[in-house]
Amino acid sequence: MKPYSLFFKRVLSITAVQVYNLCHFMAIEEGVVEKIWSVLKALLAQETDLLIGRHLDQLIMCAIYGVCRVHPGCTKKSGSSQNG
Repeated sequence: MKPYSLFFKRVLSITAVQVYNLCHFMAIEEGVVEKIWSVLKALLAQETDLLIGRHLDQLIMCAIYGVCRVHPGCTKKSGSSQNG
């Protein structure tokens, strides 16, 4: 296996764990999580230049925001408000 293939395999693995954890914490519906994951896979496969100078978590949060922005009420708790 080539070194860059191993690197991107590891990046995908880390991304999957982070997406699952963040979406689970924010109670995002499963169908929306699938769309977020699709966006991130496409981003990492086709737009690798976006990784330069950015933290992976920043790209994950942007993908979550973008997908949830076009899917209002995407969270299971969308009617409740949080204090603090």
